[in-house]
Amino acid sequence: FELLYKKIPVVLTGSMKPPDDDPTDAAENILHAVKFASIGCSGTFVVFHKRIISGGRAKKIHPDEPDAFRRINFPQLGMFVDDEPYFSDHGIKALNDYAKRFEHKEMELRDGYSDKVHLLELYRGIRPSIIDYFFSEGYLGLIIKAFGTGGIPNQPQYKSLIPKIKRWSDERLIGLVSEAFTGQVTTNYQVTNMTIAAGAISLFDMLPRTALSKANWAFGQTENIDDAKRLILYPFEFEINVPEEFRTSDEEIERILRQK
Repeated sequence: FELLYKKIPVVLTGSMKPPDDDPTDAAENILHAVKFASIGCSGTFVVFHKRIISGGRAKKIHPDEPDAFRRINFPQLGMFVDDEPYFSDHGIKALNDYAKRFEHKEMELRDGYSDKVHLLELYRGIRPSIIDYFFSEGYLGLIIKAFGTGGIPNQPQYKSLIPKIKRWSDERLIGLVSEAFTGQVTTNYQVTNMTIAAGAISLFDMLPRTALSKANWAFGQTENIDDAKRLILYPFEFEINVPEEFRTSDEEIERILRQK
C-alpha cells in the first residue's frame, strides 16, 4: 500500500497591490514563490513578502499592508534575501524531517472534501441548542473556537454546553481550538478538562480555520467518526503539534486511507 499524500511543493502567494500599480508586490512574490517551488520541498507553503511560512500555520494579520502574513505557533521556515531563499536552522530541520517521513512513500493528491463541518465561535449567552441545530441539519462535526485554553460555558446559569457535547460526542466530531491569536488548548484548567471529559477532543495548537479545513478533508476520506478523529490528530505537515500519547500512528492512517 502506498500512502496517498502529496510529494510535491504547493506554494501559495499573491499580492497586496494590483499588478498595474507602481509599485506592486506581485512580481516579487511570484518570483519568490517560483524559486521556492523549484527547490522541490514537499508540502504546502505560503511565500509572501519574502517570508516562507508553513501553509497550515500562516495567518493574514494585515488587510492591506504588503507584509500581510505571519507564522502562528510554529517557527518561520525562512526568508528571501536579495531574491534568494535562506532557511532558518529550524526550517531546515523541519523540511528534512518531513521529507524523511515520507521518502519511501509514493504520494499523490487525493480527491475527497466534505462541507459537513462548521466552525462555531463562542460568545456570551450562546444557546446550547445551537449544537442540536447543526447536527440535526446533517453536519458531522463542529470545531468550537473556545475561550482561552479551551474553556466553554459549563454552568447551568451560563447556558452550559456540556450536556449537548455529551449528547453528541459519540456520534459526531466535536473539536476544541483556542480563540486566542497564538493560543492552544491545554489541560491547565478544570473548565477545559470538563469539556474533554464530555467527549470533545483537543486540537491542541491548530489554527481554527486550519482545523475546519482539515476536518472537512477528513470527512471527505471517511464518514466514520472515530476514523475522522484519528485523521485530524495526525500531523500530515506542520499543522498540529500532537503529544505522542494522542498522536495517531502511521499504521492507523494507512488503514483508514486504504479503505477509500
